[in-house]
Amino acid sequence: MVINNSFNNNWWAMGRLSTTLNIDRNMMSLTGNTANSFTTPNISAPPETSSPEFQGGVDALLKSLNNMRGNTNSLFGANQVTSNDTKKLGITSFDASKVKAAGVSGNLSVDVLQVAKAQKNEGNALTANASAVTDGGFGWGANNMTLDAGGRQFDISFTVSAADTNKDVQQKMADAINKTNTGAQASGVSAYVSVDSKTGESRLVIESTETGVNTAGQPNFTLSSNNGNALAVAGGDTITQQAQNAEFRVNNRGFTGALQTSKSNNADLGFHGIRAELRDTGSVQINLSRDESKQTGAFRDVINSFNNLMKSAGEREKRALSGIMRSYSSSLERMGVTTDRSGLLQINEERMKAAAGNGSLERFLTDGLRSNFGFVNRLSRTAQMLGTSKTAFAGGGLRM
Repeated sequence: MVINNSFNNNWWAMGRLSTTLNIDRNMMSLTGNTANSFTTPNISAPPETSSPEFQGGVDALLKSLNNMRGNTNSLFGANQVTSNDTKKLGITSFDASKVKAAGVSGNLSVDVLQVAKAQKNEGNALTANASAVTDGGFGWGANNMTLDAGGRQFDISFTVSAADTNKDVQQKMADAINKTNTGAQASGVSAYVSVDSKTGESRLVIESTETGVNTAGQPNFTLSSNNGNALAVAGGDTITQQAQNAEFRVNNRGFTGALQTSKSNNADLGFHGIRAELRDTGSVQINLSRDESKQTGAFRDVINSFNNLMKSAGEREKRALSGIMRSYSSSLERMGVTTDRSGLLQINEERMKAAAGNGSLERFLTDGLRSNFGFVNRLSRTAQMLGTSKTAFAGGGLRM
């Protein structure tokens, strides 16, 4: 029974080897390499190496490959989006996958026609420390007014006392207005007192807490007096800055984009997946590029991890790993990677940088992530088998 089982197991293994070699020959014809360059280890023997160093090397190689698999957008998308005039427009965020899918290149521009503004009411300049009643002209006693904001009315009430200064009354008005801007039904209007240290004058400033127009042709808020003269003396009902929406066009590939509006200056620049802060009017060039050092860095991590694994591998493991690299030798050489006599990989930095610049490194690595015969996926399967198999393995780990 033992002899028969052994015979059956070896017969099965030989069948697996034949299938694997056929797959490798097909794959090598796609990569421009010959099957003669591939060496298959003896599948009837267990892996030679099971040391902690070897297993650690396998884990490190898998980690570097999985890092590439899990960060394709940051590695291969447009991971540098910049404005050539940050005083007019600043980039706040972008989705690398959308930018890449849109085919956006460096000829993207934005015409900022106007920025969004909040309504602002600046009151009269009064001597801050003068008496509100005797010098400022405020009437002593209760004051009541109505704040209309977004179609909702809010009561504003406070009392002027004989001891108040002009600044005191202005601050009482500001505090009463700010009380309306709390809770679930907040008015969206806030106020403060501005003091000019040079002149000693103070002003009541009332403004919307958000930019943009609520209703076209209408102010976002109004103040009306019901009792007392504080509103007239302070001048808080005078609009000094009208609310307005941002207006801009996104132009790409020589085509002028449609007019877009936004209540906020934090605007979405459309399907490109880019958000920007509009800061001033004018035309701004948006530059999109990749940080090619991220690609080469991730690929270099794989190469270094592979070399470290080779140094702790046994002969059969080395043949399996070297066979993978021989299968892709032509492609790897174009990426700036060659193999020395010991089976370790050498990097030509200039050639690798050029491959990243012309897009061939990206195509090589992304194809390797999509295809079963791609470099990244095939090397991953081999590393997994080397690290987990307790029995025979074949074809450098290419078990389909």
